Amino acid sequence: MAVSGNRESLRKCNKLMKRTEPIVNIKQLKERYLYGIDIVDNAGKPLPDSAYQIYIDNAVSLLEHDLDISIIPMLNEIEDRDYHYNEYID
Repeated sequence: MAVSGNRESLRKCNKLMKRTEPIVNIKQLKERYLYGIDIVDNAGKPLPDSAYQIYIDNAVSLLEHDLDISIIPMLNEIEDRDYHYNEYID
């Protein structure tokens, strides 16, 4: 479900928790930010997609550590302990 710009669709998107797309994928990076730029290695060959993915993953990891937040959606594992509200009141 794509967010079309109004608040109702944003509520639906958050409610359904379907935001699992990465921040930017390789295709988007090349089309939006590197358009018209030829990136090649020392031999003159185009950089492989795996190199772009490594750079994206490293950038996201650095940002997550610097801001102390999780950017990439995380799957919540099933909690194996009971939650008792009274234990956390103080």
